[in-house]
Amino acid sequence: MVSQGEAYRTLLDACGVPITSTAEGLMAAAAFLSRYGQGRGGTVVLSSSGAGGAIMADLAAANGIEMTDFAPETVASLADR
Repeated sequence: MVSQGEAYRTLLDACGVPITSTAEGLMAAAAFLSRYGQGRGGTVVLSSSGAGGAIMADLAAANGIEMTDFAPETVASLADR
């Protein structure tokens, strides 16, 4: 038997609905999704620090979550900075 919260998380995940654990996370996700829409493919990590991004990428890899590759034009733009 699963809890009601676990049942909702399973349903929402199956439907592709993003889940956040804080009000701040919800507002950030809503702002991001309203501007860029929901992507297709792997997972994207947004972080205000390199260490935070690296930790999230490591956790994703440890849990078998595929990260999205940058588009070639994005890589070129980042290389120019």
